[in-house]
Amino acid sequence: MTVAAARAVVNVLATLSTILLARFLTPEDFGLVAIAISVLAISNSLTELSLVKALIRVPVISDDHLATAFTLEAIRSTLLGGLLASLASPLASLYGDRRLVAIMLVIALTTFIGGLLNPKIVLFTRDIDFRAEIARSLTERLVGIVVGIAIAALYLSYWALVLGPLMGRIATVVYSYMQVHYRPRLSISRAKEMLSFSVWLSLSQMVITAAVRLDELVIGYVLGKSVLGSYSVGERFSLIAVREVSEPVATTLLPSFSKISGDRLRLASAYGRAQSALFAIALPLGVGFAAVSDLFVAVVLGPQWAGAALVIKIAAPVMALQTLSSQVQPLALALGAPRSIFIREVQYLLVRVPVVYFGLFAYGIPGLLLGRAVAGVLGTVLNLSLARKLAGPGIRAQVWASRRTFAATAIMVAAILTYERLLGHVLADNPVLNLAGTVLVGAIAHCAALAGLWVAERRPAGPESELAQAVRHLTGKVRLP
Repeated sequence: MTVAAARAVVNVLATLSTILLARFLTPEDFGLVAIAISVLAISNSLTELSLVKALIRVPVISDDHLATAFTLEAIRSTLLGGLLASLASPLASLYGDRRLVAIMLVIALTTFIGGLLNPKIVLFTRDIDFRAEIARSLTERLVGIVVGIAIAALYLSYWALVLGPLMGRIATVVYSYMQVHYRPRLSISRAKEMLSFSVWLSLSQMVITAAVRLDELVIGYVLGKSVLGSYSVGERFSLIAVREVSEPVATTLLPSFSKISGDRLRLASAYGRAQSALFAIALPLGVGFAAVSDLFVAVVLGPQWAGAALVIKIAAPVMALQTLSSQVQPLALALGAPRSIFIREVQYLLVRVPVVYFGLFAYGIPGLLLGRAVAGVLGTVLNLSLARKLAGPGIRAQVWASRRTFAATAIMVAAILTYERLLGHVLADNPVLNLAGTVLVGAIAHCAALAGLWVAERRPAGPESELAQAVRHLTGKVRLP
């Protein structure tokens, strides 16, 4: 199995798992666990060390580097697990639900076990060999899905959302030591060297995670667990539709950029190609998913999840737009400028908090989502501006490079709206067929529009030319009878 195929399998498993769990469980179940997961995410960001990214940039990774990484992560996971356990009772009292005590204790155990991962697996990532990472992801997903769905099917319990990840985490830690031999030992001899790089990145992660995850805690407290559950599932599907598809490509950028960081012209060119390629994938997926969100939720999830459709309708396109500038972080890290990432995140936070919480308290979930959209656009501009400082291309040039993607996506939306107006009522009694037809029309319209615009511009270099080259390479190997 190729790396691309394996990643596609991981994404499909994630989607199927979420669909099945949503079928068995209720929005309140998801909202209950989302509260605990949000506390975990915020606490995790406060102690994030980003040691993997620091190791990737080390010219020669020694045994002392690996031992230091293992020790620091073990210390961090132990302290973080203890913190989560100590927060269990206060959190349950705050939300008036004693079930949160046991949930938090299991999440604390999951966190502690995760800190014992084999640090030597970073050698695979450093050498741009992602097969080992994919194998671990498949292992964790499969184990977590099997356990989670079994619990959900047998007991219809929220414990499926907690015990599945626990068993998956145990499986991936064990498997990491099967992939490459390593005997853990304790050392902090390289701590100063590694932390000096990762400190700014850790602060950046803390700022953005705290800002985003705090939304869910506030929603759960103000609007209730059922509303939070619908919001959480809508957010999860938006992530699957956009970032789960583009993220595998993005993970290769830091080691790739690091290898050519000394050649600024080559680095700027690589950044531009990655930017346009990722955006060409993400934008039509995010916007297209938003266009069919009502049908998707009704057919796939069921009427109890109607609130998730609105979240997808706004969150998925915003996430897709932000992909236009998502490559700026690996670019900054490759150039040894993690402090610029922290400054950018603080600027984004100052924009995001006022508009999002004004929207939430004034207009509820719709207001929060519109606030996120405004903040997402401004955040993208900030990232594009940072990319201009680091690599050279201006904001207008970066946007213009994806002009065909913008235009083809707009044509896709027009085709979907036309289809719904002309044929949607005909297939209203068969929502499955209606959803399939809408998706097919959108896909054909986008591909045809993108190909037509590319040919009209005389086949310039870009994601279309790379795709055409790949198709020619594959078809050239086919022997016709």
